[in-house]
Amino acid sequence: MKKQYLNIFLSLIIIITVIIFFEACKKLDNANSPSPPAPPPAPPPVMITASVAGLITDINNNPVSNANVSAGSSATTTDINGLFTIRDVQLIKDDGFVKVVKTGYFDGSRTFLVNANTINNVKIKLIPKTASGNFAAASGGLVNVTGGGAIDFSSGGIVNATTGSAYTGNVSVSIFYLNPTDPNFKEYMPGDLRGISTDNKERILRSFGMIAVEMNDAGGQKLQLAAGKTATVTIPIPSAMQSSAPASIALWYFDETSGIWKEEGSATKQTTNYVGTVKHFSFWNAGELVQDVRLDATFKNDSSGLPLVNKLVTVTSVNYGTRNSYTDNTGKVSGLVPASETLVMKVFSDCGGALYTNNIGPLSTNTDLGNINIAFSNETLVSVTVTGNAVNCSSAPVIHGSVRLTMGSDNYNAVINNGNFSLVFNRCSNAFTTPTLIAYDSITNQSGNPLTLSISGGAQNIGQISACNSFIPVANFTYSSSSPFVPDTISFINTSSNAASYLWNFGDGTTSTLVNPLHIYTTAGDFTVTLTATGSGGANSFTKIIHVFNAASDTYITLTLNGTSYSWLPPDELDASYNTDSSSSSNYYTSIRGGNTTSTPVKYILCGIYNNNTVSPGNFPFNLYTIINGTAYNTYYPNSNPQTSITEYGPAGGYVTGSASGWIKNFPVPTTDSFAFSCTYRVKRTQ
Repeated sequence: MKKQYLNIFLSLIIIITVIIFFEACKKLDNANSPSPPAPPPAPPPVMITASVAGLITDINNNPVSNANVSAGSSATTTDINGLFTIRDVQLIKDDGFVKVVKTGYFDGSRTFLVNANTINNVKIKLIPKTASGNFAAASGGLVNVTGGGAIDFSSGGIVNATTGSAYTGNVSVSIFYLNPTDPNFKEYMPGDLRGISTDNKERILRSFGMIAVEMNDAGGQKLQLAAGKTATVTIPIPSAMQSSAPASIALWYFDETSGIWKEEGSATKQTTNYVGTVKHFSFWNAGELVQDVRLDATFKNDSSGLPLVNKLVTVTSVNYGTRNSYTDNTGKVSGLVPASETLVMKVFSDCGGALYTNNIGPLSTNTDLGNINIAFSNETLVSVTVTGNAVNCSSAPVIHGSVRLTMGSDNYNAVINNGNFSLVFNRCSNAFTTPTLIAYDSITNQSGNPLTLSISGGAQNIGQISACNSFIPVANFTYSSSSPFVPDTISFINTSSNAASYLWNFGDGTTSTLVNPLHIYTTAGDFTVTLTATGSGGANSFTKIIHVFNAASDTYITLTLNGTSYSWLPPDELDASYNTDSSSSSNYYTSIRGGNTTSTPVKYILCGIYNNNTVSPGNFPFNLYTIINGTAYNTYYPNSNPQTSITEYGPAGGYVTGSASGWIKNFPVPTTDSFAFSCTYRVKRTQ
């Protein structure tokens, strides 16, 4: 028996020794094994030399002069016709980027695939930067977006964009809605709808709606959201895209340094809008990534073999819309298009006619279609040159000024230099036409009477033209409202100068030529009102946005206090917030806030408190705090606790509707007086 135990003991010793040996060997191997190699750094971007040329206009296709244009390390300004050229600059091969800055407009840009040693052509429309609304930084507020949507700003969350210091004054907000179904969308949106997701995937984007936002103080300085603060954005979904819009979608902001959209946050579909929160402002886009491939093609004249330069090329997918670009000086176009889709490619002449149409794809890999020879139609451009000299009221040459030729909806400009000018433009035919020409003197701010020309092509010297006897008109107006609710009668006061006739566009499909018209809005909405003032010195336009509300559905608070009635209506700061009382996990409350009335300095906060683990309509305890002419009052309970009846309790972004009644008293001053109150409210819930 002892021998048997001894054998077992020796066997255990051997097994333990072997285990220790192998473990030691394993540790030794691990100690000698090299660490896994670190992932290689991202390769530096490939830089190539190329040139960029282009045309900068506003959204109405009028040329924008003296705009600052930059690409790579070079910069220039647009000429009087909105044209620019930047030659032989270093650009990133796959992410060429052109940025345009002009006072009064949102920054414009274009991102493109660069072809080396060529002139890459771009066309960019600038979006006007018009104030959509304002709010007090301390209290936050809701600003509606022209074209639909809104932005809800929280309280106390604004800083100077440059210094980062807190800002407490009034905030002016300029917002523009970019509709992806607009045929001109690709010309005024920034970049080229190329995005990088949070997991570092770079593809093209399908946009379901986009907004441009900028905040400024009274002096025009840019403002931003403070760190840790957010705003709620509501972006409309175009009607044609609502059925295909996903329930949840990523939000993307435009990086104005790289020219690429970057994913940050998400939004949810609420009826016909996407609603989400953002931490800063520039351009924001509700979109989804689309698998893409690179497409190249070179277009040439089939008879001469010459390249078709600066021609618009569009590639359309039924599911993902249209992407466009312009051929370079070799006739080549390059861009990213949706993969696995049947595509329709078109090439257009300078006069807008389709030179080429063909179905291509579906494509699964990068594709170069090579040379495509195109037969020109009979649309042949005719070059026209108009020369002359301009004089001022002293019959001396105009030292600094310009001439503008208007032909239909097209405008062409030329600089007057020491009295002389030469205006060159192209026409789509040499048919007889009678454009008008006006000379402007920049020093005296005067202009001459329109001169009617007779043109059928070629060159024409018109001799002398005067820039005297008329001043350039300046359009402007103010207005007053009978009520912010429909039907709303607006009285317009024309404050224009140097004008003889006026055209009002009220933004609802109606117009007027009266000097000071009255107009009744019968539907709710944001209406862009434009006044065009015309005089002997030309025409000038001025635009304002008028907000008209539907009393049955928009925000309001009414308060009757000691027999006196008050009302808070947009654009007063009206909102509701929902949160949990930190003193008790079962105590929930809804705070309903209002601002100042325009007639009486009354401030108030309504706070409906209820112990309930759900947020829903019902009857709940209620208190009211208000300041009247500088004196504070609070809820008073002479008989029983005041109650509020909440009949509607929507989600964040929805509405809270209800009514309440009770008593308030002057606190902390020991008085015996108390006042009965009653109120009704319907406010948008911020959280």
